[in-house]
Amino acid sequence: MNILAIDTVTPLLSVAAAGPSGTVALEIDSGSSHAERIVEAIDHVVSLSGFSARETELVCVPSGPGSFTGLRLAWSAGRAIQLASDCRVCPIPPLECYAYPFREWRGAVLSVIDAKKHRFYIQCFRRGTAINEPLDLDAARAASLVDEAERILITGPDAEFFAEEFSQALPVSDVTVIPNGGHGMALSYVEFANSGRVQYTKSIPDHDGPVYVRKSDAEENYSGHRNIFSGS
Repeated sequence: MNILAIDTVTPLLSVAAAGPSGTVALEIDSGSSHAERIVEAIDHVVSLSGFSARETELVCVPSGPGSFTGLRLAWSAGRAIQLASDCRVCPIPPLECYAYPFREWRGAVLSVIDAKKHRFYIQCFRRGTAINEPLDLDAARAASLVDEAERILITGPDAEFFAEEFSQALPVSDVTVIPNGGHGMALSYVEFANSGRVQYTKSIPDHDGPVYVRKSDAEENYSGHRNIFSGS
């Protein structure tokens, strides 16, 4: 099966393809310029994998949470691929994908993405099972998700940054930090899609869209202005 995966959740643009010529992954530190690089990146990986974008049979996109702009870009690119190829779509939950390699960990796995403003998108797992829905929390509130007596593993693209703030909120000794995000996460999407933990559908319109968890800056600014004018 010709598979294309797109990850734009973080400042690192990651795309991967698996086809008749093998599996190819590409990461580009493009910052806020994902939109300018994504088409070229997709063409590059599918070509090396032995198929064209129109021959894609499954496209994997992040279901969220993550960067508002990044999620919209990934879904837009996925929709374009789906319309051109009539392929199936596989939304991948990034936090669960980051935690998946540690499903046998005996303790709590905290999967995190930096949500800015000293807050994090976070989800806790124990033995591969999610304990909570993706949340938008600061490190102090995230400490309530775990027992300080248990072994804690922190993973995700911003694991090290979160661990620094988390250690101040919950000074425990048995903490392992493995920042697996940002290293071929699109390739991990391909592996996760093949794990049987997610369902494929025929088209993106069959989904409600990505999980944003937090309002966009524009929505928050609009809400703030409306409160000022309403006096609330």
